[in-house]
Amino acid sequence: MHAPRTRYPLVVTAAFLVLAAFLAEGFLLSALDHDCIGEGCPVCAQIHAAQRILEGLCRLGAAVLFAGAASLCAAYLAARDAARAPALRTPVTLKIKITS
Repeated sequence: MHAPRTRYPLVVTAAFLVLAAFLAEGFLLSALDHDCIGEGCPVCAQIHAAQRILEGLCRLGAAVLFAGAASLCAAYLAARDAARAPALRTPVTLKIKITS
């Protein structure tokens, strides 16, 4: 387990990512019905930037979920294999088994 000192930056980073997602979503909702001036509209540029941020956060979330699921599967398989392995695999027990 991580020490509380190393957990703090992770929590702050996660909070900033969630805050960025909420702010981007709020901006998108507030700017949907703006008066567009056409080519080079600064509001449209901000909308596209916010969409890219949200898409990036979705990809990041999917990658984190995939990595978490893969590590849980690996831990489960390792624990299952360790439980199936006989307890008689120490060098001492193997020698006793051979000489018996």
